[in-house]
Amino acid sequence: MRVVRWTGVTLALVLAPALLGGCGPAGSDASGPATESSTPAPASSAEPGGASSATSPPPTDPGLPSLEPPSGAPRTPTDLVPSDIVVGTIRADRGSCYTLETDDGVQYALVGGDGRPLAPGVVVRVKVAEDRAATPTCPGRPVTIIDLEVV
Repeated sequence: MRVVRWTGVTLALVLAPALLGGCGPAGSDASGPATESSTPAPASSAEPGGASSATSPPPTDPGLPSLEPPSGAPRTPTDLVPSDIVVGTIRADRGSCYTLETDDGVQYALVGGDGRPLAPGVVVRVKVAEDRAATPTCPGRPVTIIDLEVV
């Protein structure tokens, strides 16, 4: 029993300085204040009134890239909308020609397609091709239906 007690006390005395050695501030020992570093502090040449006569440039970080200021708004649209896709509401169905009106009020004369009837008021998305030679029987800008999807 006596051997166990002395071994525990001895172990505690040996480990205590090792464990407590890292508890003080950097550059100091446990019994005194922090020691000064080997590099001297820069001398302050303060003028009366607290102003410093020496100005130092602001610190820079050469590791970060610098960005140039923006050149302004883009000259061409950055969100190009396909011009061959039209979405709108069917206004009239005249057999081989449909009148489609977009939300902007533009009317298209849709020619071709599979010939299925479309009731007025149906909203459709149509891929079209310009057809300047066609003379449709319904009002609007003449276009040929490539693909039609009821929305």
